[in-house]
Amino acid sequence: MEDFRKADPTYTNFQPRTAEEAINKFYRRKNLGVPPNLWPEVFVECASRLKGEELEKFESWIVNPEGELSAVDLTQVDRENELLRQRLCAEAEARDRKLEMPEIKEDYCDEKSPAEFEMITHSER
Repeated sequence: MEDFRKADPTYTNFQPRTAEEAINKFYRRKNLGVPPNLWPEVFVECASRLKGEELEKFESWIVNPEGELSAVDLTQVDRENELLRQRLCAEAEARDRKLEMPEIKEDYCDEKSPAEFEMITHSER
């Protein structure tokens, strides 16, 4: 017998027996303000009475709510991405070859010679 209280979207006092009910209860708890750091506890609570295939369905939903991508062929996208990557690498290498760093000559001395020092001190007087 289905509980008529489930018509209320804020009602959470029921024990899910199917993956669908468990997902429904999770979303009810989430919409009532359960913070994300407590979602694992809510998942455990929702799955506490699930068994066998229903528990597997619920676990599968937790891992990938949108479902498996088994019907999607990604090889064309992979080829396009690889061609784009190769083109960008070639552009970057060409740009790097154009940049020539000038040589830095270190022909200065950190210490002042005594003559320079005397010049500075005499001119300040």
